[in-house]
Amino acid sequence: MLVTRPLEANTRHGVTVDYQIHVPRNSHVVIHHDFGYVCVSDVTGNIEVNSHTGDLIVTLPDPGPYAIDARTRMGNITSDFVGTSHNRLVMGWNFAFTNQTPPRQIRLRMGRGCITLKDGSSR
Repeated sequence: MLVTRPLEANTRHGVTVDYQIHVPRNSHVVIHHDFGYVCVSDVTGNIEVNSHTGDLIVTLPDPGPYAIDARTRMGNITSDFVGTSHNRLVMGWNFAFTNQTPPRQIRLRMGRGCITLKDGSSR
């Protein structure tokens, strides 16, 4: 488990922090993130990401089976997977995809920002 403290609101000189975390491929990944860009790739276990503001890209390494539940409050969702999506009121999107009997759960939540789901099996 990696837990970090956020930077102070008044940091000087535009300090940014970039984490690159390597996990075993079949790990269950849970990310709670406040602000910025999140990228998850080549993970075959369950994935859960909650982010307040930013962009989220998830690249799934094989075609499935998955149960994908992705939602944004303000922003859009793009996906290489065929699923059901609909606009929630004026802002935000929901996307759902289930392939056969899904042993793997993908749950993505974004406050303000975009979610992109990519199929990495065609690389």
